[in-house]
Amino acid sequence: MFIRVDRFPDGRPDKGLTRRFVRECRVTAGLQHPGVPAVYDCGTRDDRLYLVMQRVEGVSVSTVLDEAEIPVAWAAVVGTPEYMAPEQVADGTVGPRSDLYTLGVVLDEMLTGENQFLGGTPLASMDNHLELPPRPLRRRRRDVPQDLERLVLWLLDKNPERRPANATVVFNRLIAFCQEIPSFPGYVVTSSPHAIRMYGKVLGMIDGSAARGSR
Repeated sequence: MFIRVDRFPDGRPDKGLTRRFVRECRVTAGLQHPGVPAVYDCGTRDDRLYLVMQRVEGVSVSTVLDEAEIPVAWAAVVGTPEYMAPEQVADGTVGPRSDLYTLGVVLDEMLTGENQFLGGTPLASMDNHLELPPRPLRRRRRDVPQDLERLVLWLLDKNPERRPANATVVFNRLIAFCQEIPSFPGYVVTSSPHAIRMYGKVLGMIDGSAARGSR
């Protein structure tokens, strides 16, 4: 596929952007994980960037939410206005904790079927991220564990300094909810060797010692 990129005002391509694109593609190509599509090739053609990568058949999260309730364990394995951290809205400041906020929004939406910060316009959505207190998960879905509700509220704290320190902290909290991966009829067929199903199998093999950080 070809990647749409911005050019300089005089129409010249951004060579620095091209170098970063190729470098990041090479890094991604070195990853081997069932949750990461394989990268086969990248480069330029007529000053256009292209990427050759694995095609993964599936559906979007929004499609799944329209048709089914996502099991807790599956919701605990996934910078638009609807998902933007408050500090990014306020002054453009971003960092690792901004990504964790976005993860909290996605988790909340996957578990409840709605983005609670969604407004009628992009501006309204951004204002909601700044001003609207997050609603606890269990008020909208009673089978969500209390500890998962606390984690999502922690991720959705308006102040980035009060969110989890890093992704490792969040991983160690989330993995506790992934010990038993249930079937997901219509979306996950455990008998077929699909990347997502392999990922679910791997997570299902992780025991309590892994959650505590041991090898």
